[in-house]
Amino acid sequence: MLFLKLIRNVTNMLYAYSWHDIHEYISEVVVSILPRGKTRMKLITLYLPETYIKALDQLVDECFYPNRAEAIRVAIRDLISAEVWRRKGVD
Repeated sequence: MLFLKLIRNVTNMLYAYSWHDIHEYISEVVVSILPRGKTRMKLITLYLPETYIKALDQLVDECFYPNRAEAIRVAIRDLISAEVWRRKGVD
């Protein structure tokens, strides 16, 4: 039900809002369904192609995200949320 409401709201937003605003709305909805509370973070190391790093830096330079780490966290959160929704829709 939440997913249908989200789709309906995003569809209505397409004409009046920027993609950045729509992304922020979707992120807020995703955060609202994830477990609450302070989570401990762990450091991981990964290798990325130079093109990914340049794209991340562009997002940071354009103030979409405060830093690379936050952009990567949002991307991973969105991926996990999308996979959970996809599986819930299939089950």
